[in-house]
Parts: sequence; C-alpha cells; structure tokens
Amino acid sequence: MSPTIYGIGTGQFNTLSIQIPSMMRYALAAGKVQMIGNGEGAWDYVHVEDLAELYLILLKRVLAGKEIPIGEKGILFSASGWFRWKDAAKEIADALVQVGGLKSNEVESISVQEAAKWAGGDALTAELGFASK
Repeated sequence: MSPTIYGIGTGQFNTLSIQIPSMMRYALAAGKVQMIGNGEGAWDYVHVEDLAELYLILLKRVLAGKEIPIGEKGILFSASGWFRWKDAAKEIADALVQVGGLKSNEVESISVQEAAKWAGGDALTAELGFASK
C-alpha cells in the first residue's frame, strides 16, 4: 500500500510525483498556493527510491522461490513518514516565495470542485489524491 510517493524517479516513464508538482504548477498559475479545505488531513509518504527498493526485495524473494506474504498478510505498508496537506502547502508557498515564483506565502483554502483542475477536471480524483478529512 503505497502512500504519497515523492522524489525524482529514474525510470522510463513518469519521473515526477503527482501531488506536489501539481500544487506548485497551479500555485504559479493562481499566484498563490491552494489546498483543499483546512488541510488538516494527514497522509503517509515514501521516497520513490525507497519504494523501488521494497519492490526489488519482493522480486528477489519471488525469483528465489522464497515465500512472500499473500492475502491479508500480504498488505505491505511502505510509508516512511507522514505530513499534513496544510504543512505541505505552507512549505510550497515558502519555497516559491524564496525563488521568486510568488510574492506571498499565503495559502488559500479551496473546495474539492475548485481543485478538480489539478486532476484534469475530475473532482473525485482531486478528492482522492489531494484531500482527506
């Protein structure tokens, strides 16, 4: 069960995480960082390289014919820490002000419907990917 994955990947396809870069892009477009609701929801995170290492360990076990957990015992949690969306939004705002991308580190609260733009216009994807209660 992978949480928010961050870091720059080295694979052939998507090399960036989704949530934080999207929040940064839309902050630059809106002139301020936005978050859904009060941002109090906490999410777990893992670095992409740590997650890849977990998959490598599992793959090596499969190839060696060793047992790996399955079913209910096969749910592996890969989180290495947690964050609140309001804290992430504040860090993004501070960083964008520091590099001159924004004039203010103000964070604006918006609705899930307004945040749908972060997810190609899909409010459900925005809620699942950027919000929690």
